[in-house]
Amino acid sequence: MPTRKVIKVIDGDTLKVDTKIRGTNKVRVNKIDTPEKGQSGYGKAKGITKRMVEGKNVVIEAVAKDKYGRLIANVYKDGKSLRARLKRQGF
Repeated sequence: MPTRKVIKVIDGDTLKVDTKIRGTNKVRVNKIDTPEKGQSGYGKAKGITKRMVEGKNVVIEAVAKDKYGRLIANVYKDGKSLRARLKRQGF
């Protein structure tokens, strides 16, 4: 599985990585849907994701691409799932 550096957290479930995988550098976390900007919980979800992965190397397990061209993937930092962390926090 490829390892990439997260250069930006766009929101709680979408990341931008330093190099492309399958033609894109935007990654959407698989099977999670966090609040969008302006919705309740947006800041909390984005903060959890930023603390866990922004500026860090993560393992990207690609699943598919969505209709917006983002890679849908399982994301791991030091063997820990970003999706699992967000779910534990209620997302």
